[in-house]
Amino acid sequence: MSGTCAKSRRAAELKVTTVVLDVGAKKVRFCHEMYVGDTLVATEELLALHVRDGTTAPFPEHARERLRHHLSPAPDYAGRAIS
Repeated sequence: MSGTCAKSRRAAELKVTTVVLDVGAKKVRFCHEMYVGDTLVATEELLALHVRDGTTAPFPEHARERLRHHLSPAPDYAGRAIS
């Protein structure tokens, strides 16, 4: 799910934050939020799969632990998790 929340002027300074919503053995779900000043102007929700040798594979444990360290509650606009 992604959407435009507001329009920003062409030369605006943008700030993008990332929120990790879920970490599985082979997948990670996260959201990006784009701000101009304190105004949320865009959101994007992504599901990423770890791929090795052309097929999905478990994340290395150190990578999964680093992602888990950044877990946060889902924002209100986020959709349901894909299982």
